[in-house]
Amino acid sequence: YFIQSNLSVNEMMRICRFSLGRVYVRVLFLLVSLVTVPPLILRIYSHYRETTLAFTSVQNNPKIPQNNPAILQNNPTQSQRHAFMVVMVLSHLHNARIEARENWYNEDFWRSKNVSIRIVFVVGISQRDKFDDSYNDLIFTNVTESKTNLVFKVREGMRYINEHFEYEYILKTDIDVFHNFQLWEEKLLAHNSQNPGNKVKYGGAKFMWHRYAKYRWCSGLGYVVHRTLVPQIVEYPEHLLENAEDRATGKIMQELNIEIVNFVNGWLMVYRTSCEKLHEILNTTAAIHLGFGNVFRRRAECWKNFMFH
Repeated sequence: YFIQSNLSVNEMMRICRFSLGRVYVRVLFLLVSLVTVPPLILRIYSHYRETTLAFTSVQNNPKIPQNNPAILQNNPTQSQRHAFMVVMVLSHLHNARIEARENWYNEDFWRSKNVSIRIVFVVGISQRDKFDDSYNDLIFTNVTESKTNLVFKVREGMRYINEHFEYEYILKTDIDVFHNFQLWEEKLLAHNSQNPGNKVKYGGAKFMWHRYAKYRWCSGLGYVVHRTLVPQIVEYPEHLLENAEDRATGKIMQELNIEIVNFVNGWLMVYRTSCEKLHEILNTTAAIHLGFGNVFRRRAECWKNFMFH
Protein backbone atom coordinates (compact mmCIF):
# COMPACT_ATOMS: atom_id res chain seq x y z
CA TYR A 1 0.00 0.00 0.00
CA PHE A 2 2.80 2.42 0.90
CA ILE A 3 4.72 1.64 -2.32
CA GLN A 4 1.67 2.05 -4.57
CA SER A 5 0.59 5.28 -2.88
CA ASN A 6 4.02 6.94 -3.33
CA LEU A 7 3.90 8.32 0.21
CA SER A 8 6.95 9.96 1.74
CA VAL A 9 8.82 8.29 4.56
CA ASN A 10 7.51 10.84 7.10
CA GLU A 11 3.94 10.29 6.02
CA MET A 12 4.36 6.51 6.23
CA MET A 13 5.83 6.81 9.74
CA ARG A 14 2.95 9.02 10.81
CA ILE A 15 0.41 6.46 9.56
CA CYS A 16 2.26 3.66 11.34
CA ARG A 17 2.36 5.56 14.64
CA PHE A 18 -1.34 6.33 14.34
CA SER A 19 -2.16 2.67 13.63
CA LEU A 20 0.00 1.42 16.52
CA GLY A 21 -1.60 3.96 18.85
CA ARG A 22 -5.03 2.62 18.00
CA VAL A 23 -3.80 -0.91 18.71
CA TYR A 24 -2.35 0.15 22.08
CA VAL A 25 -5.61 1.82 23.07
CA ARG A 26 -7.61 -1.28 22.17
CA VAL A 27 -5.23 -3.57 24.07
CA LEU A 28 -5.35 -1.27 27.10
CA PHE A 29 -9.14 -1.14 26.96
CA LEU A 30 -9.24 -4.96 26.79
CA LEU A 31 -6.92 -5.33 29.78
CA VAL A 32 -8.91 -2.83 31.84
CA SER A 33 -12.13 -4.63 30.93
CA LEU A 34 -10.67 -7.99 31.98
CA VAL A 35 -9.69 -6.55 35.36
CA THR A 36 -12.80 -4.52 36.17
CA VAL A 37 -15.75 -6.24 34.52
CA PRO A 38 -15.68 -9.68 36.27
CA PRO A 39 -15.62 -8.17 39.80
CA LEU A 40 -18.42 -5.80 38.79
CA ILE A 41 -20.51 -8.70 37.51
CA LEU A 42 -19.79 -10.62 40.72
CA ARG A 43 -20.88 -7.66 42.87
CA ILE A 44 -24.09 -7.26 40.88
CA TYR A 45 -24.83 -10.97 41.18
CA SER A 46 -24.07 -10.97 44.91
CA HIS A 47 -26.38 -8.00 45.40
CA TYR A 48 -29.06 -9.82 43.38
CA ARG A 49 -28.72 -12.93 45.56
CA GLU A 50 -28.94 -10.91 48.76
CA THR A 51 -31.87 -8.75 47.75
CA THR A 52 -33.86 -11.00 45.42
CA LEU A 53 -32.98 -14.63 46.03
CA ALA A 54 -32.74 -14.23 49.82
CA PHE A 55 -35.50 -11.77 50.73
CA THR A 56 -36.63 -8.75 48.76
CA SER A 57 -37.64 -6.78 51.83
CA VAL A 58 -38.06 -7.01 55.56
CA GLN A 59 -41.80 -7.47 55.16
CA ASN A 60 -41.23 -10.72 53.27
CA ASN A 61 -38.92 -12.22 55.87
CA PRO A 62 -40.32 -15.09 57.90
CA LYS A 63 -40.80 -14.22 61.53
CA ILE A 64 -38.54 -16.09 63.91
CA PRO A 65 -40.57 -18.81 65.67
CA GLN A 66 -41.09 -18.02 69.34
CA ASN A 67 -40.49 -21.66 70.21
CA ASN A 68 -36.99 -21.48 68.72
CA PRO A 69 -35.43 -18.32 70.17
CA ALA A 70 -31.81 -17.25 70.14
CA ILE A 71 -29.55 -19.43 72.27
CA LEU A 72 -26.05 -19.08 73.65
CA GLN A 73 -23.63 -21.89 72.88
CA ASN A 74 -23.63 -22.71 76.60
CA ASN A 75 -25.51 -20.97 79.37
CA PRO A 76 -23.45 -18.11 80.86
CA THR A 77 -22.33 -18.50 84.44
CA GLN A 78 -23.55 -16.10 87.11
CA SER A 79 -20.33 -14.08 86.95
CA GLN A 80 -20.55 -13.84 83.16
CA ARG A 81 -24.03 -12.30 83.32
CA HIS A 82 -22.88 -9.04 84.91
CA ALA A 83 -21.27 -6.29 82.81
CA PHE A 84 -21.53 -2.56 82.42
CA MET A 85 -21.50 -3.01 78.65
CA VAL A 86 -22.30 -6.09 76.56
CA VAL A 87 -20.50 -5.92 73.22
CA MET A 88 -22.66 -7.54 70.53
CA VAL A 89 -20.59 -8.42 67.45
CA LEU A 90 -22.26 -9.45 64.20
CA SER A 91 -20.24 -12.24 62.68
CA HIS A 92 -20.59 -15.01 60.10
CA LEU A 93 -16.93 -15.92 59.45
CA HIS A 94 -15.55 -18.62 61.75
CA ASN A 95 -11.85 -17.84 61.06
CA ALA A 96 -12.35 -14.11 61.60
CA ARG A 97 -13.87 -14.80 65.02
CA ILE A 98 -10.86 -16.85 66.05
CA GLU A 99 -8.50 -14.05 64.99
CA ALA A 100 -10.60 -11.37 66.68
CA ARG A 101 -10.85 -13.23 70.00
CA GLU A 102 -7.09 -13.38 70.27
CA ASN A 103 -6.73 -9.68 69.58
CA TRP A 104 -9.19 -6.77 69.68
CA TYR A 105 -12.11 -8.82 71.07
CA ASN A 106 -10.01 -10.52 73.74
CA GLU A 107 -12.32 -10.28 76.74
CA ASP A 108 -9.68 -11.38 79.24
CA PHE A 109 -7.36 -8.60 78.09
CA TRP A 110 -10.00 -5.91 78.60
CA ARG A 111 -11.09 -7.29 81.96
CA SER A 112 -7.43 -7.17 83.06
CA LYS A 113 -7.70 -3.42 82.48
CA ASN A 114 -10.78 -3.33 84.74
CA VAL A 115 -13.16 -2.77 81.83
CA SER A 116 -16.56 -4.24 82.70
CA ILE A 117 -17.60 -5.82 79.41
CA ARG A 118 -18.94 -9.09 78.06
CA ILE A 119 -18.29 -9.86 74.39
CA VAL A 120 -20.68 -12.07 72.42
CA PHE A 121 -20.90 -12.93 68.72
CA VAL A 122 -24.30 -13.12 67.05
CA VAL A 123 -24.44 -15.65 64.20
CA GLY A 124 -27.09 -17.07 61.89
CA ILE A 125 -28.58 -20.52 61.57
CA SER A 126 -26.00 -21.60 58.97
CA GLN A 127 -23.28 -21.36 61.64
CA ARG A 128 -24.80 -23.86 64.04
CA ASP A 129 -22.44 -26.59 62.88
CA LYS A 130 -19.38 -24.35 63.43
CA PHE A 131 -19.08 -24.30 67.19
CA ASP A 132 -16.14 -22.37 68.58
CA ASP A 133 -15.11 -24.68 71.37
CA SER A 134 -14.49 -23.43 74.90
CA TYR A 135 -15.30 -19.76 74.30
CA ASN A 136 -18.98 -19.78 75.24
CA ASP A 137 -19.63 -16.50 73.45
CA LEU A 138 -21.85 -17.40 70.46
CA ILE A 139 -25.49 -16.39 70.31
CA PHE A 140 -27.16 -18.51 67.65
CA THR A 141 -30.22 -17.02 65.97
CA ASN A 142 -32.73 -18.78 63.76
CA VAL A 143 -31.96 -16.32 60.95
CA THR A 144 -30.50 -17.09 57.54
CA GLU A 145 -27.18 -15.32 56.95
CA SER A 146 -27.95 -12.46 54.57
CA LYS A 147 -27.30 -8.74 54.45
CA THR A 148 -31.03 -8.07 54.41
CA ASN A 149 -31.43 -10.19 57.56
CA LEU A 150 -28.97 -8.25 59.71
CA VAL A 151 -31.85 -6.34 61.28
CA PHE A 152 -33.21 -9.66 62.61
CA LYS A 153 -29.82 -10.78 63.91
CA VAL A 154 -29.56 -7.53 65.85
CA ARG A 155 -33.09 -7.84 67.27
CA GLU A 156 -32.66 -11.45 68.37
CA GLY A 157 -29.19 -10.80 69.77
CA MET A 158 -30.52 -7.86 71.80
CA ARG A 159 -33.50 -9.92 72.91
CA TYR A 160 -31.25 -12.66 74.27
CA ILE A 161 -28.90 -10.21 76.00
CA ASN A 162 -31.81 -8.38 77.60
CA GLU A 163 -33.25 -11.61 78.98
CA HIS A 164 -30.05 -13.22 80.21
CA PHE A 165 -27.62 -10.47 81.21
CA GLU A 166 -27.50 -7.71 83.80
CA TYR A 167 -26.03 -4.68 82.04
CA GLU A 168 -26.35 -0.94 81.41
CA TYR A 169 -25.49 -0.69 77.70
CA ILE A 170 -25.29 -2.81 74.57
CA LEU A 171 -22.55 -1.84 72.13
CA LYS A 172 -23.46 -3.13 68.68
CA THR A 173 -20.52 -3.50 66.30
CA ASP A 174 -18.99 -5.62 63.51
CA ILE A 175 -16.09 -8.01 63.59
CA ASP A 176 -13.80 -5.92 61.35
CA VAL A 177 -13.66 -3.00 63.79
CA PHE A 178 -10.84 -2.34 66.27
CA HIS A 179 -12.10 -0.97 69.58
CA ASN A 180 -10.54 0.66 72.59
CA PHE A 181 -13.20 -0.47 75.05
CA GLN A 182 -11.44 1.24 77.92
CA LEU A 183 -11.98 4.55 76.15
CA TRP A 184 -15.62 3.68 75.37
CA GLU A 185 -16.31 3.01 79.03
CA GLU A 186 -14.40 6.04 80.34
CA LYS A 187 -16.09 8.47 77.94
CA LEU A 188 -19.52 6.99 78.58
CA LEU A 189 -19.18 7.21 82.35
CA ALA A 190 -17.68 10.70 82.14
CA HIS A 191 -20.55 12.01 79.99
CA ASN A 192 -23.18 10.52 82.27
CA SER A 193 -21.44 11.96 85.32
CA GLN A 194 -21.21 15.44 83.82
CA ASN A 195 -24.75 15.36 82.38
CA PRO A 196 -26.94 13.60 84.94
CA GLY A 197 -30.07 14.93 83.27
CA ASN A 198 -28.99 13.88 79.81
CA LYS A 199 -27.41 10.48 80.14
CA VAL A 200 -26.55 8.59 76.98
CA LYS A 201 -29.49 6.56 75.69
CA TYR A 202 -28.28 6.10 72.13
CA GLY A 203 -25.07 7.31 70.55
CA GLY A 204 -21.46 6.94 69.55
CA ALA A 205 -18.88 8.98 67.64
CA LYS A 206 -19.78 12.20 65.90
CA PHE A 207 -18.73 10.93 62.46
CA MET A 208 -20.84 7.81 62.76
CA TRP A 209 -24.27 9.27 62.11
CA HIS A 210 -25.88 10.66 58.97
CA ARG A 211 -26.80 14.33 59.31
CA TYR A 212 -28.82 14.95 56.15
CA ALA A 213 -30.94 11.82 55.98
CA LYS A 214 -34.68 11.68 56.63
CA TYR A 215 -33.73 10.67 60.15
CA ARG A 216 -30.37 10.30 61.81
CA TRP A 217 -28.78 7.06 62.85
CA CYS A 218 -25.46 5.75 64.10
CA SER A 219 -23.39 3.64 61.75
CA GLY A 220 -23.71 -0.09 62.32
CA LEU A 221 -19.94 -0.18 62.84
CA GLY A 222 -20.57 0.85 66.43
CA TYR A 223 -23.23 2.43 68.64
CA VAL A 224 -24.51 2.03 72.18
CA VAL A 225 -28.10 1.60 73.34
CA HIS A 226 -29.22 1.89 76.96
CA ARG A 227 -30.96 -1.14 78.46
CA THR A 228 -34.23 0.77 78.95
CA LEU A 229 -34.61 1.11 75.17
CA VAL A 230 -33.76 -2.45 74.19
CA PRO A 231 -37.29 -3.87 74.76
CA GLN A 232 -38.73 -1.23 72.45
CA ILE A 233 -36.24 -2.15 69.73
CA VAL A 234 -36.87 -5.89 69.86
CA GLU A 235 -40.67 -5.48 69.99
CA TYR A 236 -40.93 -2.84 67.28
CA PRO A 237 -43.52 -3.82 64.60
CA GLU A 238 -41.72 -5.98 62.08
CA HIS A 239 -43.49 -4.62 59.01
CA LEU A 240 -42.30 -1.07 59.81
CA LEU A 241 -38.61 -1.93 60.05
CA GLU A 242 -35.96 -0.58 57.71
CA ASN A 243 -33.91 -3.12 55.76
CA ALA A 244 -30.59 -1.86 57.17
CA GLU A 245 -30.19 -2.61 60.87
CA ASP A 246 -28.47 0.67 61.76
CA ARG A 247 -31.13 2.74 60.00
CA ALA A 248 -33.82 0.64 61.66
CA THR A 249 -32.41 1.44 65.10
CA GLY A 250 -32.11 5.14 64.21
CA LYS A 251 -35.70 5.26 63.02
CA ILE A 252 -36.95 3.73 66.27
CA MET A 253 -34.88 6.17 68.32
CA GLN A 254 -36.27 9.13 66.41
CA GLU A 255 -39.84 7.96 66.91
CA LEU A 256 -39.08 7.75 70.64
CA ASN A 257 -37.61 11.29 70.55
CA ILE A 258 -34.20 9.97 71.64
CA GLU A 259 -31.35 12.24 70.59
CA ILE A 260 -28.00 10.91 69.41
CA VAL A 261 -25.24 11.71 71.91
CA ASN A 262 -21.70 12.00 70.57
CA PHE A 263 -19.40 11.12 73.46
CA VAL A 264 -16.36 9.51 71.77
CA ASN A 265 -13.92 10.66 69.10
CA GLY A 266 -14.65 10.30 65.40
CA TRP A 267 -14.56 7.07 63.49
CA LEU A 268 -11.47 6.55 61.35
CA MET A 269 -10.90 4.30 58.36
CA VAL A 270 -7.17 3.61 58.33
CA TYR A 271 -5.91 1.22 55.68
CA ARG A 272 -2.26 2.17 55.12
CA THR A 273 -1.27 3.48 58.53
CA SER A 274 1.80 2.08 60.25
CA CYS A 275 1.43 0.08 63.46
CA GLU A 276 3.04 2.90 65.45
CA LYS A 277 0.53 5.42 64.12
CA LEU A 278 -2.32 2.97 64.71
CA HIS A 279 -1.31 2.66 68.38
CA GLU A 280 -1.24 6.43 68.70
CA ILE A 281 -4.71 6.72 67.18
CA LEU A 282 -6.16 4.01 69.40
CA ASN A 283 -5.10 5.87 72.52
CA THR A 284 -7.49 8.71 71.67
CA THR A 285 -10.05 7.10 69.33
CA ALA A 286 -12.72 4.64 70.41
CA ALA A 287 -12.77 2.54 67.25
CA ILE A 288 -11.23 2.05 63.82
CA HIS A 289 -12.79 0.25 60.88
CA LEU A 290 -10.28 -1.62 58.74
CA GLY A 291 -11.99 -4.26 56.62
CA PHE A 292 -11.12 -7.81 55.67
CA GLY A 293 -8.45 -9.45 53.52
CA ASN A 294 -4.75 -8.78 53.88
CA VAL A 295 -5.34 -5.56 55.79
CA PHE A 296 -7.40 -7.48 58.36
CA ARG A 297 -4.60 -10.03 58.86
CA ARG A 298 -1.78 -7.48 58.99
CA ARG A 299 -3.58 -5.37 61.56
CA ALA A 300 -3.92 -8.38 63.86
CA GLU A 301 -0.17 -8.17 64.48
CA CYS A 302 -0.47 -4.44 65.12
CA TRP A 303 -3.12 -5.12 67.71
CA LYS A 304 -1.01 -7.73 69.49
CA ASN A 305 1.72 -5.14 69.89
CA PHE A 306 -0.83 -2.61 71.16
CA MET A 307 -2.14 -5.07 73.74
CA PHE A 308 1.24 -5.60 75.35
CA HIS A 309 2.33 -1.96 75.56
